[in-house]
Amino acid sequence: MTGEETPFVWEGTTLATYGDIMGAVEAIVEADDAERAARFMEAYREVSEYADANVGYLCGYLDHDEMVAALRIFRTAHPILGDADEAGSVTPERAFQLGQEWGEAMKNS
Repeated sequence: MTGEETPFVWEGTTLATYGDIMGAVEAIVEADDAERAARFMEAYREVSEYADANVGYLCGYLDHDEMVAALRIFRTAHPILGDADEAGSVTPERAFQLGQEWGEAMKNS
């Protein structure tokens, strides 16, 4: 999950799956706790070089308003939709188009 053997332990709990990470992200967003989000990212970065990309990607599974809030509170970006400001203005049609463009670029690389 983290790309490395070091487990990610957050607040005494081992987060072993993306679902575990998502649960922690959602709890932090629900609490609107920027300091806790910063600590979470600092801890996650210590065990994974992909921490920012993973959290940004997982934020894309939230509804639009929650996604924007999560991207903002975690100070990260979705790999396709961008940061909170960029993602906040993306329509569903534009999100589809961006995903399609990304898929085509991946196919051709």
